[in-house]
Amino acid sequence: MRSTAALALAMIVLAGLSIRSIGTETATLDAVDIQDLGEELLAIRDGNSPSRIRLEKHEKVLWSAAKGIVGVALTDRRFLAVSPTSMGWQQARLRASDGHSPEVQLAANVALLISPKRILGFDGGSGRLSESRLTPLEAVVASEADEHVGVVVTNRRVIGWASGFGAPVEQLFTVHESFESLRVLSRTASVRTSDRVLIFSSSSGLWRDEALPLN
Repeated sequence: MRSTAALALAMIVLAGLSIRSIGTETATLDAVDIQDLGEELLAIRDGNSPSRIRLEKHEKVLWSAAKGIVGVALTDRRFLAVSPTSMGWQQARLRASDGHSPEVQLAANVALLISPKRILGFDGGSGRLSESRLTPLEAVVASEADEHVGVVVTNRRVIGWASGFGAPVEQLFTVHESFESLRVLSRTASVRTSDRVLIFSSSSGLWRDEALPLN
């Protein structure tokens, strides 16, 4: 009897540990599924009605994927994005300056499309697709998206997207400041330069900086 009770208690303890482990390790649950119906793309969204978007004549889907609350599709004409909170599919028409193979980065709450002339960022929390144009002689040197944040670093500035804020936030480099490294975690990102460490937070959607010690 005692052994049975002890076994039951041990199972309860193990179950509790398992639940806590799942709670701390599990990322944003998948809430979007994309189905290619040939002439249409269907987004199945948790907590909202399905959303369809019709492909144009001869338009081809090059790639599609969903993760967390974000679903994206890249065609030979458009960048498409959707989330449970978006007003249907959000879209941006591709330009010749975007090149033949723009880079797409997909995280659970944000997605980025990176091309030589602009960055498209989709925030699944707000359901908004935004654009940040690159200036002449500006080039992307690093980029990464993970869970709640997406960051693009150019030779002139850092640009961050945080889930739920809708629009990107940037921080300019000083004249002689140079980029050294980028690290993106689930809710924060850090960019180290020759002068400072720039920190981006998903809770505030803002950049702050910490100066490096003087030599």
